[in-house]
Amino acid sequence: MKQNFVAKASDAKEITANALHKTASRLHSRTEQLSDFGHSAAEGLRATADYMRETDVEDIALDVQAIVKRYPIQALAAAAFVGFLFARSLRRLT
Repeated sequence: MKQNFVAKASDAKEITANALHKTASRLHSRTEQLSDFGHSAAEGLRATADYMRETDVEDIALDVQAIVKRYPIQALAAAAFVGFLFARSLRRLT
């Protein structure tokens, strides 16, 4: 009887350990994905900062015009989003 109980407890611990390993692996994978996303976003911001430092305002304006002509719907959506953020920040100030 005692051996049966010990065997069942041991099996339960093994099942729990396996479940914990699987959960830890999933969490590690998601953490890596978030970390990769963060690094990608940081690199994008760094590239944008370098571009703005190295490019004249007139050239930036021409590049923006070209992007808007090439992607008008996305440009409109981006402008609406920026407008929303601007309005929201103004509302917080008052």
